[in-house]
Amino acid sequence: MIRGVTSREGLPMDAATAGTEALFRVRAPADRLAAFNAALPNRMAYKHAHSRQNPEKDWGQNTLSAVRFALYVLNQQYTGSRHFTPANTLVIASSVSNGGGAALAAAEQDTEGLIDGVAVSEPNAQPRPTPGVQIRQGSATVPVSGLPLIDYFTLAALYQPCALLSSRTGLSMDPAFWPAAYTTSAQQRCTGLAERGLVTGDTVAAQADSAWDVLLAHGWTPESAFLQQSHFRLATNAIAVTYANALGRFGALDDLCGYSFANTDASGLPIAQSATTQAGLFASGNGIPPTSGVNIVYDGSVGGPRLDFLSTSPSTGRADFGLDGALCLRALATGRDAVSGAALSGDAAVAAARVKLGVAQVQLGARLHGKPTVIVAGRSDSLLPVNHAARAFFARNQRVEPGSPTRYIEVTHGQHFDAFMSYGPALGYDTRFIPLHVYFNAAMDAVWAHLTTGAPLPGSQVVHTVPRASSSTPLSGQNVPPIAASPAPGAQIVFDGHTLVVPD
Repeated sequence: MIRGVTSREGLPMDAATAGTEALFRVRAPADRLAAFNAALPNRMAYKHAHSRQNPEKDWGQNTLSAVRFALYVLNQQYTGSRHFTPANTLVIASSVSNGGGAALAAAEQDTEGLIDGVAVSEPNAQPRPTPGVQIRQGSATVPVSGLPLIDYFTLAALYQPCALLSSRTGLSMDPAFWPAAYTTSAQQRCTGLAERGLVTGDTVAAQADSAWDVLLAHGWTPESAFLQQSHFRLATNAIAVTYANALGRFGALDDLCGYSFANTDASGLPIAQSATTQAGLFASGNGIPPTSGVNIVYDGSVGGPRLDFLSTSPSTGRADFGLDGALCLRALATGRDAVSGAALSGDAAVAAARVKLGVAQVQLGARLHGKPTVIVAGRSDSLLPVNHAARAFFARNQRVEPGSPTRYIEVTHGQHFDAFMSYGPALGYDTRFIPLHVYFNAAMDAVWAHLTTGAPLPGSQVVHTVPRASSSTPLSGQNVPPIAASPAPGAQIVFDGHTLVVPD
Protein backbone atom coordinates (compact mmCIF):
# COMPACT_ATOMS: atom_id res chain seq x y z
CA MET A 1 0.00 0.00 0.00
CA ILE A 2 1.50 3.33 -1.04
CA ARG A 3 1.26 5.21 2.24
CA GLY A 4 4.49 5.18 4.28
CA VAL A 5 7.66 7.03 3.24
CA THR A 6 11.33 7.18 4.20
CA SER A 7 12.70 10.37 5.70
CA ARG A 8 15.99 11.99 4.77
CA GLU A 9 17.48 10.37 7.88
CA GLY A 10 16.38 6.96 6.63
CA LEU A 11 13.50 6.50 9.06
CA PRO A 12 10.16 4.95 8.01
CA MET A 13 7.42 7.50 8.60
CA ASP A 14 3.82 8.25 7.79
CA ALA A 15 3.69 10.49 4.72
CA ALA A 16 1.65 13.18 6.44
CA THR A 17 4.03 13.30 9.39
CA ALA A 18 7.17 13.36 7.23
CA GLY A 19 6.03 16.28 5.11
CA THR A 20 8.97 17.82 3.27
CA GLU A 21 11.38 15.53 5.12
CA ALA A 22 10.25 12.62 2.94
CA LEU A 23 12.81 11.42 0.40
CA PHE A 24 9.95 10.71 -1.98
CA ARG A 25 6.18 10.48 -1.79
CA VAL A 26 3.43 9.69 -4.27
CA ARG A 27 1.44 12.81 -5.03
CA ALA A 28 -2.06 12.04 -6.30
CA PRO A 29 -5.63 12.96 -5.43
CA ALA A 30 -6.72 11.16 -2.28
CA ASP A 31 -9.57 9.33 -3.99
CA ARG A 32 -7.34 8.03 -6.77
CA LEU A 33 -4.68 6.92 -4.31
CA ALA A 34 -7.28 5.15 -2.22
CA ALA A 35 -8.70 3.38 -5.26
CA PHE A 36 -5.25 2.22 -6.32
CA ASN A 37 -4.42 0.89 -2.86
CA ALA A 38 -7.74 -0.94 -2.73
CA ALA A 39 -7.17 -2.58 -6.11
CA LEU A 40 -3.45 -3.26 -5.69
CA PRO A 41 -2.59 -3.29 -1.98
CA ASN A 42 0.91 -3.47 -0.49
CA ARG A 43 2.63 -1.80 -3.45
CA MET A 44 5.82 0.26 -3.30
CA ALA A 45 6.76 3.36 -5.29
CA TYR A 46 10.37 4.23 -6.10
CA LYS A 47 11.84 7.67 -6.66
CA HIS A 48 13.86 6.79 -9.77
CA ALA A 49 10.98 5.05 -11.53
CA HIS A 50 8.03 7.08 -10.29
CA SER A 51 9.18 10.64 -9.57
CA ARG A 52 7.93 11.84 -12.98
CA GLN A 53 11.19 13.77 -13.35
CA ASN A 54 13.21 11.56 -15.74
CA PRO A 55 16.14 11.97 -13.34
CA GLU A 56 18.81 10.77 -15.78
CA LYS A 57 18.46 13.96 -17.79
CA ASP A 58 19.91 15.81 -14.77
CA TRP A 59 22.81 13.48 -13.98
CA GLY A 60 25.39 15.77 -15.54
CA GLN A 61 24.14 18.84 -13.71
CA ASN A 62 23.86 16.85 -10.47
CA THR A 63 27.53 15.91 -10.82
CA LEU A 64 28.56 19.49 -11.49
CA SER A 65 26.61 20.57 -8.41
CA ALA A 66 28.52 17.96 -6.41
CA VAL A 67 31.81 19.52 -7.54
CA ARG A 68 30.63 22.97 -6.51
CA PHE A 69 29.51 21.61 -3.15
CA ALA A 70 32.85 19.85 -2.62
CA LEU A 71 34.68 23.13 -3.20
CA TYR A 72 32.33 24.87 -0.76
CA VAL A 73 32.97 22.25 1.92
CA LEU A 74 36.74 22.46 1.43
CA ASN A 75 36.59 26.22 1.86
CA GLN A 76 34.46 25.87 4.99
CA GLN A 77 36.83 23.29 6.45
CA TYR A 78 40.06 25.13 5.66
CA THR A 79 38.99 28.72 6.24
CA GLY A 80 41.96 31.02 5.98
CA SER A 81 44.56 28.50 4.82
CA ARG A 82 43.76 28.73 1.13
CA HIS A 83 40.80 29.37 -1.09
CA PHE A 84 39.83 26.40 -3.21
CA THR A 85 38.64 27.26 -6.71
CA PRO A 86 38.31 25.36 -9.99
CA ALA A 87 41.53 27.06 -11.10
CA ASN A 88 43.66 25.68 -8.26
CA THR A 89 41.87 22.40 -7.47
CA LEU A 90 42.27 19.31 -9.64
CA VAL A 91 38.96 17.52 -10.22
CA ILE A 92 38.62 14.12 -11.92
CA ALA A 93 35.04 13.04 -12.65
CA SER A 94 35.14 9.32 -12.05
CA SER A 95 32.70 6.48 -11.45
CA VAL A 96 31.25 3.30 -12.95
CA SER A 97 28.03 2.34 -14.72
CA ASN A 98 25.36 5.02 -14.14
CA GLY A 99 27.96 7.11 -12.32
CA GLY A 100 30.24 6.78 -15.33
CA GLY A 101 27.49 8.09 -17.57
CA ALA A 102 26.92 10.97 -15.16
CA ALA A 103 30.63 11.86 -15.21
CA LEU A 104 30.67 11.96 -19.02
CA ALA A 105 27.49 14.05 -19.06
CA ALA A 106 29.04 16.47 -16.56
CA ALA A 107 32.19 16.85 -18.65
CA GLU A 108 30.04 17.56 -21.69
CA GLN A 109 27.94 20.14 -19.85
CA ASP A 110 30.78 21.80 -17.92
CA THR A 111 30.89 25.48 -18.91
CA GLU A 112 32.75 26.65 -15.78
CA GLY A 113 35.95 24.62 -16.00
CA LEU A 114 34.99 22.61 -12.92
CA ILE A 115 36.30 19.29 -14.26
CA ASP A 116 39.89 18.71 -15.35
CA GLY A 117 39.70 15.09 -16.45
CA VAL A 118 37.48 12.00 -16.60
CA ALA A 119 38.08 8.33 -15.80
CA VAL A 120 35.11 5.99 -16.02
CA SER A 121 34.36 2.31 -16.34
CA GLU A 122 31.47 0.56 -18.14
CA PRO A 123 29.57 3.87 -18.39
CA ASN A 124 25.84 4.06 -18.99
CA ALA A 125 26.41 6.51 -21.80
CA GLN A 126 23.65 6.96 -24.37
CA PRO A 127 25.07 8.87 -27.33
CA ARG A 128 22.92 10.66 -29.83
CA PRO A 129 22.67 8.97 -33.23
CA THR A 130 25.77 9.44 -35.35
CA PRO A 131 24.87 8.80 -39.00
CA GLY A 132 27.68 7.45 -41.13
CA VAL A 133 29.63 5.95 -38.25
CA GLN A 134 30.00 2.21 -37.80
CA ILE A 135 31.89 -0.18 -35.55
CA ARG A 136 33.99 -3.13 -36.65
CA GLN A 137 35.39 -5.83 -34.39
CA GLY A 138 38.12 -7.70 -36.18
CA SER A 139 36.82 -8.28 -39.68
CA ALA A 140 33.13 -8.23 -38.73
CA THR A 141 31.06 -5.05 -38.95
CA VAL A 142 28.67 -4.65 -36.04
CA PRO A 143 25.11 -4.76 -37.43
CA VAL A 144 23.74 -2.00 -35.22
CA SER A 145 25.23 0.27 -32.57
CA GLY A 146 24.37 3.20 -30.34
CA LEU A 147 20.82 2.12 -29.49
CA PRO A 148 19.20 3.85 -26.50
CA LEU A 149 19.16 1.86 -23.27
CA ILE A 150 15.38 1.39 -23.26
CA ASP A 151 15.57 -0.02 -26.79
CA TYR A 152 18.10 -2.74 -26.07
CA PHE A 153 16.75 -3.57 -22.62
CA THR A 154 13.20 -4.09 -23.81
CA LEU A 155 14.59 -6.23 -26.63
CA ALA A 156 16.47 -8.28 -24.05
CA ALA A 157 13.40 -8.56 -21.81
CA LEU A 158 11.56 -10.07 -24.76
CA TYR A 159 14.18 -12.41 -26.25
CA GLN A 160 16.73 -13.11 -23.51
CA PRO A 161 14.74 -15.78 -21.60
CA CYS A 162 14.53 -17.83 -24.78
CA ALA A 163 18.06 -17.05 -25.98
CA LEU A 164 19.62 -18.21 -22.73
CA LEU A 165 18.58 -21.77 -23.64
CA SER A 166 20.75 -21.72 -26.76
CA SER A 167 23.55 -24.27 -26.71
CA ARG A 168 25.83 -21.47 -27.89
CA THR A 169 25.57 -19.66 -24.55
CA GLY A 170 27.28 -22.49 -22.66
CA LEU A 171 25.11 -22.04 -19.61
CA SER A 172 25.20 -24.16 -16.48
CA MET A 173 21.79 -24.31 -14.83
CA ASP A 174 22.65 -24.33 -11.12
CA PRO A 175 19.31 -25.21 -9.46
CA ALA A 176 19.97 -22.87 -6.54
CA PHE A 177 20.14 -19.98 -8.97
CA TRP A 178 17.94 -21.23 -11.80
CA PRO A 179 15.18 -23.63 -10.66
CA ALA A 180 13.76 -26.16 -13.10
CA ALA A 181 10.52 -24.15 -13.22
CA TYR A 182 12.45 -21.25 -14.76
CA THR A 183 13.74 -23.48 -17.52
CA THR A 184 10.15 -24.50 -18.26
CA SER A 185 9.11 -20.85 -18.37
CA ALA A 186 12.01 -20.06 -20.70
CA GLN A 187 10.93 -22.88 -23.00
CA GLN A 188 7.40 -21.49 -22.98
CA ARG A 189 8.72 -18.03 -23.79
CA CYS A 190 10.36 -19.60 -26.86
CA THR A 191 7.01 -21.15 -27.81
CA GLY A 192 5.20 -17.84 -27.44
CA LEU A 193 7.78 -16.01 -29.55
CA ALA A 194 7.59 -18.68 -32.25
CA GLU A 195 3.78 -18.48 -32.36
CA ARG A 196 4.10 -14.77 -33.07
CA GLY A 197 6.74 -15.21 -35.75
CA LEU A 198 9.40 -13.47 -33.66
CA VAL A 199 11.74 -16.47 -33.72
CA THR A 200 12.06 -19.39 -36.13
CA GLY A 201 12.44 -23.13 -35.63
CA ASP A 202 10.25 -26.13 -34.88
CA THR A 203 12.03 -27.06 -31.64
CA VAL A 204 12.88 -25.12 -28.50
CA ALA A 205 16.57 -25.61 -29.26
CA ALA A 206 16.18 -24.04 -32.70
CA GLN A 207 14.00 -21.25 -31.34
CA ALA A 208 16.59 -20.49 -28.65
CA ASP A 209 19.31 -20.24 -31.30
CA SER A 210 17.05 -17.93 -33.29
CA ALA A 211 16.48 -15.71 -30.23
CA TRP A 212 20.22 -15.51 -29.60
CA ASP A 213 20.71 -14.55 -33.25
CA VAL A 214 18.24 -11.68 -32.72
CA LEU A 215 20.35 -10.37 -29.82
CA LEU A 216 23.55 -10.70 -31.86
CA ALA A 217 21.90 -8.82 -34.72
CA HIS A 218 21.05 -6.03 -32.29
CA GLY A 219 24.61 -5.46 -31.09
CA TRP A 220 25.36 -7.91 -28.29
CA THR A 221 28.86 -9.34 -28.57
CA PRO A 222 29.32 -13.10 -28.91
CA GLU A 223 31.55 -12.84 -25.82
CA SER A 224 28.49 -11.94 -23.71
CA ALA A 225 26.68 -15.23 -24.41
CA PHE A 226 27.31 -16.85 -21.04
CA LEU A 227 25.87 -13.86 -19.19
CA GLN A 228 22.40 -13.98 -20.72
CA GLN A 229 21.03 -16.26 -17.99
CA SER A 230 22.30 -14.42 -14.93
CA HIS A 231 21.45 -11.00 -16.33
CA PHE A 232 17.88 -11.98 -17.12
CA ARG A 233 17.59 -13.53 -13.66
CA LEU A 234 18.92 -10.46 -11.85
CA ALA A 235 18.69 -7.32 -13.94
CA THR A 236 16.92 -7.23 -17.30
CA ASN A 237 13.27 -6.94 -16.25
CA ALA A 238 14.19 -4.56 -13.46
CA ILE A 239 15.81 -2.07 -15.80
CA ALA A 240 13.25 -2.42 -18.58
CA VAL A 241 10.39 -1.71 -16.15
CA THR A 242 12.00 1.07 -14.13
CA TYR A 243 13.51 2.97 -17.05
CA ALA A 244 10.30 2.79 -19.09
CA ASN A 245 8.55 4.46 -16.16
CA ALA A 246 11.33 6.99 -15.60
CA LEU A 247 11.82 8.02 -19.23
CA GLY A 248 8.09 8.42 -19.85
CA ARG A 249 7.56 10.20 -16.51
CA PHE A 250 4.93 7.72 -15.42
CA GLY A 251 3.83 7.46 -11.81
CA ALA A 252 3.28 4.39 -9.66
CA LEU A 253 -0.48 4.68 -10.09
CA ASP A 254 -0.14 4.32 -13.87
CA ASP A 255 0.74 0.62 -13.40
CA LEU A 256 2.67 0.83 -16.67
CA CYS A 257 2.29 -2.33 -18.79
CA GLY A 258 0.81 -3.98 -15.72
CA TYR A 259 3.98 -3.84 -13.61
CA SER A 260 4.27 -2.75 -10.01
CA PHE A 261 6.61 -3.31 -7.05
CA ALA A 262 5.84 -5.26 -3.87
CA ASN A 263 7.21 -7.77 -1.44
CA THR A 264 6.12 -11.26 -2.40
CA ASP A 265 5.72 -14.61 -0.69
CA ALA A 266 7.11 -18.00 -1.75
CA SER A 267 4.35 -18.43 -4.34
CA GLY A 268 4.94 -14.98 -5.80
CA LEU A 269 1.86 -13.29 -4.32
CA PRO A 270 2.19 -9.67 -3.15
CA ILE A 271 2.31 -9.32 0.64
CA ALA A 272 2.58 -6.55 3.19
CA GLN A 273 6.09 -5.37 3.88
CA SER A 274 7.38 -6.17 7.34
CA ALA A 275 8.55 -3.38 9.61
CA THR A 276 12.01 -4.95 9.75
CA THR A 277 12.33 -4.95 5.96
CA GLN A 278 11.09 -1.39 5.72
CA ALA A 279 13.51 -0.20 8.38
CA GLY A 280 16.45 -1.62 6.44
CA LEU A 281 15.58 -0.37 2.96
CA PHE A 282 17.37 2.95 3.36
CA ALA A 283 20.63 1.11 4.05
CA SER A 284 20.34 -1.92 1.79
CA GLY A 285 18.03 -0.95 -1.08
CA ASN A 286 19.64 0.02 -4.37
CA GLY A 287 16.70 2.04 -5.72
CA ILE A 288 15.83 -0.36 -8.54
CA PRO A 289 13.71 -3.40 -7.58
CA PRO A 290 14.19 -6.26 -7.13
CA THR A 291 16.08 -5.12 -4.05
CA SER A 292 15.95 -5.93 -0.35
CA GLY A 293 12.83 -8.07 -0.64
CA VAL A 294 10.91 -5.73 -2.97
CA ASN A 295 10.19 -7.47 -6.28
CA ILE A 296 8.64 -6.78 -9.67
CA VAL A 297 5.03 -7.90 -9.83
CA TYR A 298 3.14 -8.51 -13.07
CA ASP A 299 -0.39 -7.39 -12.26
CA GLY A 300 -1.71 -8.70 -15.57
CA SER A 301 -0.92 -12.33 -14.72
CA VAL A 302 -3.69 -14.92 -15.10
CA GLY A 303 -5.24 -15.47 -11.69
CA GLY A 304 -4.12 -12.11 -10.36
CA PRO A 305 -0.89 -10.24 -9.65
CA ARG A 306 2.19 -12.39 -9.19
CA LEU A 307 5.98 -12.13 -9.12
CA ASP A 308 7.08 -11.49 -12.70
CA PHE A 309 9.14 -14.69 -12.83
CA LEU A 310 6.14 -16.78 -11.81
CA SER A 311 3.51 -14.96 -13.87
CA THR A 312 1.23 -16.38 -16.54
CA SER A 313 0.45 -14.40 -19.69
CA PRO A 314 -3.25 -13.92 -20.56
CA SER A 315 -2.62 -14.33 -24.30
CA THR A 316 -0.80 -17.67 -23.95
CA GLY A 317 -2.17 -19.13 -20.73
CA ARG A 318 1.40 -20.19 -19.97
CA ALA A 319 3.92 -19.43 -17.27
CA ASP A 320 6.35 -17.65 -19.62
CA PHE A 321 7.78 -14.83 -17.51
CA GLY A 322 4.87 -12.59 -18.52
CA LEU A 323 5.36 -12.45 -22.30
CA ASP A 324 2.48 -9.99 -22.65
CA GLY A 325 4.17 -7.51 -20.34
CA ALA A 326 7.43 -7.79 -22.27
CA LEU A 327 5.61 -7.14 -25.55
CA CYS A 328 4.02 -4.04 -24.03
CA LEU A 329 7.38 -2.66 -22.86
CA ARG A 330 8.90 -3.32 -26.27
CA ALA A 331 6.10 -1.41 -27.98
CA LEU A 332 6.65 1.56 -25.66
CA ALA A 333 10.33 1.65 -26.59
CA THR A 334 9.82 1.47 -30.35
CA GLY A 335 6.43 3.10 -30.92
CA ARG A 336 5.32 0.01 -32.84
CA ASP A 337 3.44 -3.16 -32.09
CA ALA A 338 6.11 -5.69 -31.13
CA VAL A 339 4.51 -8.43 -33.26
CA SER A 340 2.99 -6.77 -36.32
CA GLY A 341 5.31 -3.80 -36.53
CA ALA A 342 2.34 -1.48 -37.04
CA ALA A 343 2.56 2.03 -35.59
CA LEU A 344 0.83 2.39 -32.24
CA SER A 345 -2.31 4.48 -31.93
CA GLY A 346 -4.38 6.09 -29.21
CA ASP A 347 -3.14 5.98 -25.62
CA ALA A 348 -0.37 3.54 -26.51
CA ALA A 349 1.06 5.97 -29.06
CA VAL A 350 0.93 8.82 -26.54
CA ALA A 351 2.76 6.70 -23.95
CA ALA A 352 5.43 5.71 -26.47
CA ALA A 353 5.89 9.35 -27.48
CA ARG A 354 6.53 10.22 -23.83
CA VAL A 355 9.24 7.57 -23.65
CA LYS A 356 10.78 8.81 -26.90
CA LEU A 357 10.95 12.35 -25.53
CA GLY A 358 12.59 11.07 -22.36
CA VAL A 359 15.21 9.25 -24.40
CA ALA A 360 16.07 12.41 -26.33
CA GLN A 361 16.56 14.24 -23.03
CA VAL A 362 19.20 11.80 -21.77
CA GLN A 363 21.23 11.25 -24.94
CA LEU A 364 24.70 12.78 -25.01
CA GLY A 365 26.55 14.67 -27.69
CA ALA A 366 29.93 13.17 -26.62
CA ARG A 367 31.77 16.49 -26.99
CA LEU A 368 34.08 16.56 -23.95
CA HIS A 369 35.75 19.92 -24.68
CA GLY A 370 39.25 18.53 -24.77
CA LYS A 371 39.20 17.12 -21.24
CA PRO A 372 41.64 14.20 -20.87
CA THR A 373 39.39 11.15 -20.60
CA VAL A 374 39.90 7.40 -20.24
CA ILE A 375 36.91 5.10 -20.77
CA VAL A 376 37.20 1.46 -19.70
CA ALA A 377 34.73 -1.26 -20.70
CA GLY A 378 34.55 -5.02 -20.65
CA ARG A 379 33.97 -6.69 -24.02
CA SER A 380 31.66 -9.26 -22.41
CA ASP A 381 29.40 -6.65 -20.78
CA SER A 382 25.84 -7.88 -21.29
CA LEU A 383 24.16 -5.23 -19.15
CA LEU A 384 25.48 -2.23 -21.10
CA PRO A 385 26.69 -3.82 -24.35
CA VAL A 386 29.79 -2.02 -25.57
CA ASN A 387 28.38 -1.54 -29.05
CA HIS A 388 25.59 0.60 -27.62
CA ALA A 389 27.43 2.30 -24.75
CA ALA A 390 31.23 2.63 -24.47
CA ARG A 391 32.20 1.90 -28.08
CA ALA A 392 29.35 4.00 -29.47
CA PHE A 393 30.10 6.96 -27.19
CA PHE A 394 33.81 6.86 -28.03
CA ALA A 395 33.12 6.63 -31.75
CA ARG A 396 30.82 9.66 -31.60
CA ASN A 397 33.39 11.58 -29.55
CA GLN A 398 36.06 10.89 -32.14
CA ARG A 399 33.68 11.98 -34.92
CA VAL A 400 32.51 15.26 -33.36
CA GLU A 401 35.78 16.15 -31.63
CA PRO A 402 38.68 15.07 -33.87
CA GLY A 403 41.96 14.93 -31.97
CA SER A 404 40.14 14.61 -28.67
CA PRO A 405 42.36 13.40 -25.78
CA THR A 406 39.82 10.67 -25.07
CA ARG A 407 41.06 7.09 -24.86
CA TYR A 408 39.09 3.87 -24.95
CA ILE A 409 40.37 0.75 -23.18
CA GLU A 410 38.44 -2.45 -23.95
CA VAL A 411 39.19 -5.44 -21.74
CA THR A 412 38.58 -9.00 -22.88
CA HIS A 413 36.83 -11.26 -20.33
CA GLY A 414 35.58 -8.13 -18.56
CA GLN A 415 31.91 -7.74 -17.69
CA HIS A 416 29.66 -5.50 -15.63
CA PHE A 417 29.43 -7.19 -12.22
CA ASP A 418 32.78 -7.95 -10.60
CA ALA A 419 30.96 -8.87 -7.38
CA PHE A 420 29.37 -11.89 -9.05
CA MET A 421 32.80 -13.48 -9.36
CA SER A 422 32.70 -14.11 -5.62
CA TYR A 423 29.92 -16.67 -6.14
CA GLY A 424 32.56 -18.96 -7.61
CA PRO A 425 31.33 -22.11 -9.37
CA ALA A 426 27.68 -21.31 -8.49
CA LEU A 427 27.49 -18.80 -11.34
CA GLY A 428 30.59 -19.79 -13.27
CA TYR A 429 31.94 -16.25 -13.49
CA ASP A 430 35.17 -17.12 -11.68
CA THR A 431 36.72 -19.15 -14.50
CA ARG A 432 35.37 -17.07 -17.38
CA PHE A 433 35.97 -13.45 -16.38
CA ILE A 434 38.51 -11.17 -14.72
CA PRO A 435 37.82 -8.21 -12.39
CA LEU A 436 37.34 -5.09 -14.49
CA HIS A 437 37.83 -2.76 -11.52
CA VAL A 438 41.59 -3.28 -11.83
CA TYR A 439 41.47 -1.31 -15.06
CA PHE A 440 39.17 1.36 -13.66
CA ASN A 441 41.82 2.06 -11.00
CA ALA A 442 44.49 2.12 -13.70
CA ALA A 443 42.42 4.62 -15.70
CA MET A 444 42.19 6.95 -12.71
CA ASP A 445 45.95 6.66 -12.18
CA ALA A 446 46.59 7.43 -15.85
CA VAL A 447 44.43 10.57 -15.84
CA TRP A 448 45.99 11.70 -12.55
CA ALA A 449 49.51 11.23 -13.90
CA HIS A 450 48.62 13.10 -17.07
CA LEU A 451 47.18 16.05 -15.18
CA THR A 452 49.92 16.26 -12.54
CA THR A 453 53.09 15.29 -14.42
CA GLY A 454 52.17 15.59 -18.08
CA ALA A 455 52.57 11.86 -18.64
CA PRO A 456 51.00 10.84 -21.96
CA LEU A 457 47.68 9.05 -21.78
CA PRO A 458 47.87 5.43 -22.97
CA GLY A 459 46.69 4.78 -26.50
CA SER A 460 43.22 3.36 -27.12
CA GLN A 461 43.60 -0.40 -27.05
CA VAL A 462 42.28 -3.87 -26.35
CA VAL A 463 43.79 -5.46 -23.25
CA HIS A 464 43.83 -9.23 -23.67
CA THR A 465 43.34 -10.97 -20.33
CA VAL A 466 43.38 -14.59 -19.16
CA PRO A 467 40.75 -15.87 -16.68
CA ARG A 468 41.91 -17.96 -13.73
CA ALA A 469 41.47 -21.71 -13.51
CA SER A 470 39.45 -21.22 -10.30
CA SER A 471 38.48 -18.47 -7.88
CA SER A 472 40.97 -19.87 -5.36
CA THR A 473 43.87 -19.09 -7.71
CA PRO A 474 45.45 -15.69 -6.95
CA LEU A 475 45.37 -13.15 -9.74
CA SER A 476 48.64 -12.53 -11.51
CA GLY A 477 49.96 -10.20 -14.16
CA GLN A 478 49.16 -12.88 -16.73
CA ASN A 479 45.48 -12.70 -15.78
CA VAL A 480 45.29 -8.90 -15.69
CA PRO A 481 48.16 -7.44 -17.72
CA PRO A 482 48.63 -3.68 -17.47
CA ILE A 483 47.31 -1.13 -19.92
CA ALA A 484 50.13 -0.55 -22.39
CA ALA A 485 51.52 2.96 -22.62
CA SER A 486 51.99 2.36 -26.35
CA PRO A 487 49.86 -0.57 -27.50
CA ALA A 488 51.16 -2.97 -30.11
CA PRO A 489 49.65 -2.54 -33.60
CA GLY A 490 47.48 -5.63 -33.17
CA ALA A 491 45.92 -4.19 -30.00
CA GLN A 492 45.32 -0.59 -31.12
CA ILE A 493 41.77 0.74 -31.36
CA VAL A 494 41.54 3.28 -34.16
CA PHE A 495 38.91 5.56 -35.68
CA ASP A 496 39.29 6.51 -39.34
CA GLY A 497 36.61 9.19 -39.43
CA HIS A 498 33.80 6.77 -40.18
CA THR A 499 34.63 3.40 -38.63
CA LEU A 500 35.77 2.49 -35.13
CA VAL A 501 38.03 -0.54 -35.58
CA VAL A 502 38.43 -2.76 -32.51
CA PRO A 503 40.83 -5.71 -32.82
CA ASP A 504 39.65 -9.20 -31.85
